[in-house]
Amino acid sequence: MSTQPTQQPTQNEAANASSKKSIIFGVGIVVVAMVLLALSGFIFFGEKEDIITGQVEVDEVRIAGKVPGRITEFLVSEGQSVHRGDTLVRIYSPEVLAKLEQAQAAKSAAEAQSQKAQAGARKGAEGRRLRDVAEG
Repeated sequence: MSTQPTQQPTQNEAANASSKKSIIFGVGIVVVAMVLLALSGFIFFGEKEDIITGQVEVDEVRIAGKVPGRITEFLVSEGQSVHRGDTLVRIYSPEVLAKLEQAQAAKSAAEAQSQKAQAGARKGAEGRRLRDVAEG
């Protein structure tokens, strides 16, 4: 009778196989967790903006008014680009207002003188016409 030895796993071998499966399963879970952690880091934190250090040239111009006065209104904000001829501020200046009133009064006086001169020239021309008619 030939009998073949039966190959039944012993308890030791079964325990080893079970522990190998547990180790492989545990390593697999750790690898999956690390991959998920890395992906979430890329998704949520993404690429940050590059920080560049260096120097920048800026055109800064100082302005000064030709007349003294108080600034009543700023029409532009700091850092805003402006062009030649743009109104930047409104200035209240009592001296300038006084000069404006003086100039308006001088203009009114000159207009009155002009009207008087025109009226006088008309009267003189009418008087000559009357003399010419009377002599004629």
